[in-house]
Amino acid sequence: MNPWHIVVCGYITYESVSHFLQDFLHEDREDVDVEVVFLHRVPPDLELEGLFKRHFTKVEFFTGTVMDSIDLSRVKVISISVHLHV
Repeated sequence: MNPWHIVVCGYITYESVSHFLQDFLHEDREDVDVEVVFLHRVPPDLELEGLFKRHFTKVEFFTGTVMDSIDLSRVKVISISVHLHV
């Protein structure tokens, strides 16, 4: 996991992730060397998994919840710069 990463959690759907990545990973942004980590309690469906695979160098997905300290440790929430809840 990139030392510069953000954790996105909440209502994780193909549409919400697609819009977020389109804005966040836009080529006009200066700080594109940031990994995006999505944390959701259910595994992604095939459509969402395909989206993650298209952005595999910048995106990781973890099944879990922000209510579980073990899951927060897995996504290294202690060392993040930004946490987004969508």
